[in-house]
Amino acid sequence: MSRKIDIKEAKQKAGRFCAFRERSPNELFEKIQSWGIAEESAAKLVNELSKEGYVDEQRFANAFCNDKFEFNSWGRQKIKAHIYAHKLSDEAVRSALERIDPEKYFERLLS
Repeated sequence: MSRKIDIKEAKQKAGRFCAFRERSPNELFEKIQSWGIAEESAAKLVNELSKEGYVDEQRFANAFCNDKFEFNSWGRQKIKAHIYAHKLSDEAVRSALERIDPEKYFERLLS
């Protein structure tokens, strides 16, 4: 049986959750809600943690695109298809995909 946690404890847990690796705002929101925090309170907490730099949409998009390209050898289309599950803005996704080095991308396509 899980117990309900208060906002202060949720903020601490969320900070640790974000410190482990880059998280999308939507991923953090869903995690906070899984702890029994109301939707409105969870949204406020995500916004607060965003202002404090624990979670950042663009930083997550950049890391996701880089990691999937470098370590999984995914192409732009596959990255794009999977990143939309995180409900990021089109601008963040476009900007992150543009950061992929065109020369490395072309070499990867040839191999």
